[in-house]
Amino acid sequence: TAGKLSTFTTLKSGLTAELTDEGVLKINGTGRMLTEDESLLKSLRPYVIAIEVEEGVTDVCGFQQFASVQYVLLPNSVCRIASGTFKDCIKLLSINIPETTTEIGSSAFQNCEVLSAIVLPNGLLNIGDKAFMGCRKLQSINLPSSISIIAESVFRNCQSLESMDIPSSVTHIKENAFKNCRSIDKLYLSNNVVVIEKGCFQDMKKLTEVRLSEKLISIPSSAFESCSSLNSIVVPQNVQVVGEYAFKGCENLVQITFLCQNMRSIGKFSFEDCDRLYTISLHSQYPPTVSEPFDDKNITSRVVIMVPSSSLSFYA
Repeated sequence: TAGKLSTFTTLKSGLTAELTDEGVLKINGTGRMLTEDESLLKSLRPYVIAIEVEEGVTDVCGFQQFASVQYVLLPNSVCRIASGTFKDCIKLLSINIPETTTEIGSSAFQNCEVLSAIVLPNGLLNIGDKAFMGCRKLQSINLPSSISIIAESVFRNCQSLESMDIPSSVTHIKENAFKNCRSIDKLYLSNNVVVIEKGCFQDMKKLTEVRLSEKLISIPSSAFESCSSLNSIVVPQNVQVVGEYAFKGCENLVQITFLCQNMRSIGKFSFEDCDRLYTISLHSQYPPTVSEPFDDKNITSRVVIMVPSSSLSFYA
């Protein structure tokens, strides 16, 4: 590195950065790293194999696109990992998240392609949008019981993630949260989940078993689109609305049961390309408004629609 960069730099935050001959970048001092530090650190990117942040630093940021870094060691003083901190660190193999950490910012680990496991602290309060999006080799991660919201696209394209225990503290799952998590086969939501958003479970190719919250009042558009291994599903009794494309491309879906007694609407193309679907069971006293899902001749010629006997005349 001689002649190419300074091996000791004072950052905008007042902290210091030292690069050793072994390729270890050491951040020293007391206080927060600032986003402005990134401009001084980026010249070091090609030479850094490991990052060691020393005790006293409370917020970390600025390591985006450190494409050679493999190891990160954080001290117990760290309480926040800022947005985009390790984004595109494509060779990152290992990092510890201290128990003192309460926030992981948006895109903090986005596209850390070879990171295979991570342990989140019990006191973590917030995980930002896309925080782990594109971590294609991530096989295991825990969600602590301090988390109430699963952020937008937070695990999107985590194709190797094999299981996910969603704690009972979670009330809201945002758009595309688990999209293309194609190795998860079971999904259980506690009855504390009130809202799930568009595309939240889309393209979960191995998903075979689902248990939904009794507090849900709607299944949003594309929620289970292209979940090609899903065989059957029971939609809880409080769900009144099913969005468009909700079960589109569930090619092995055989049976679906709607327990709601006051079903309001089923969106267009909800069952498009559900080629094996043969039973739709509706418990609603009055038929829901439907927009095109039953216009498909393959559905109308093949599917048996079960309705309450007392409501047969309404459905007819």
